[in-house]
Amino acid sequence: MSINSKFTINNVLLNQESLQKKNKYSCPICFEYFYKKSVYQCRSGHYACRECWEKSLETKQECMICRSEVNSYKDLSRCLVIEQNFAKKECCCIYSYFDYFIDANQKYENEENEKRILIKDEETGCREIINVDRLDTHIQNC
Repeated sequence: MSINSKFTINNVLLNQESLQKKNKYSCPICFEYFYKKSVYQCRSGHYACRECWEKSLETKQECMICRSEVNSYKDLSRCLVIEQNFAKKECCCIYSYFDYFIDANQKYENEENEKRILIKDEETGCREIINVDRLDTHIQNC
């Protein structure tokens, strides 16, 4: 999910390798982090983002993982522990980066397909480390 038009949570999240190994803060279906996403779980505790549950329940009334019966959202419960724990993960401010590098060796049809790499602004960039749940407020005030 996008923070603004240039950044996603993947760009600013700290310790991504550790989070990816644990694999509990991203949806097992779409593989996106649970940033600004509601997380729901079946009776067996298998969880996914709301968007993936919605898509799945359109075609099959079952859990995508264990295949237990799930007729509607009434059969699911919010997985607040995962949402709250992810909200406490640390990230950088988007203003700790100053520019994108566009790969000069490749030609792309449109901007969405450009390979971009963030460059850390060590001299004038924001140095604050914040929790994911405070990211939007920090960006507005930074």
